[in-house]
Amino acid sequence: MTELQQLLAGISIFTLSTKVKDDLNDQPSWKTKAIDAYYGNSFQCARHRLIDIGLDVGQLEEIIQQQQSIEKQAVTDLDIASELTGKAYCQVAGEIAARSDSSFTKSQAENLGEVLGRVVYIVDAVRDFKKDQGRQYNPLCLRDESSNSNEIPYEIRKEALHFIGNQLNRGREIVHEASESLASAWYSLERSLFASVGVNDHESVILYSACCVPCGNAFVVIDEKAISGCAMTLCCCYGVSFCGCTNWCC
Repeated sequence: MTELQQLLAGISIFTLSTKVKDDLNDQPSWKTKAIDAYYGNSFQCARHRLIDIGLDVGQLEEIIQQQQSIEKQAVTDLDIASELTGKAYCQVAGEIAARSDSSFTKSQAENLGEVLGRVVYIVDAVRDFKKDQGRQYNPLCLRDESSNSNEIPYEIRKEALHFIGNQLNRGREIVHEASESLASAWYSLERSLFASVGVNDHESVILYSACCVPCGNAFVVIDEKAISGCAMTLCCCYGVSFCGCTNWCC
């Protein structure tokens, strides 16, 4: 495996281990405990592998601890609530760019990673609004005075979508600065993220694509709920080191 593939594999496992630990703290179940017991050694091995290839795992773990502090403070400001997820994505995106043949400089990748981290955090908050009511931290739930709404209130949803839109505008500027040829791929990503929170553009038809390994200039979107209109997934892998990725939109 190349160093990039080791990084991607390690980050995937590290992310899973973080989710498992979070579930153990918030809502422990027999299933979560079983996963932690069965994959505990794999989680540790992935952590050590990431350290071996030069990733500052300590910085990621510090971000996770700070996020827990934000949740305990019941922060409702969307910019503050999404900041740490943005920092985590920033770090990982920069490391990926430094190890891949990409149009992005490390600095551009870090800035784009921060944008995507913030967007993903708020998108997740919108989608989990009903589920999180009275159960888990969600900045949007805390903004709802009734605290038991089945649907996210209009003004709260509007503010969240405005935040997402502003961040994606930042991302679009970074993408155009790096490579004009990536504009269509970024547009596909924007449409997918908006579709995941129920905002669909029926005037355009987008053929989504995903690849097995997020490499080079590919924007990877994997979400069974985000597909709207016309969808197509292409995956062309040859061996273990090459993956062909294609995006179209019209």
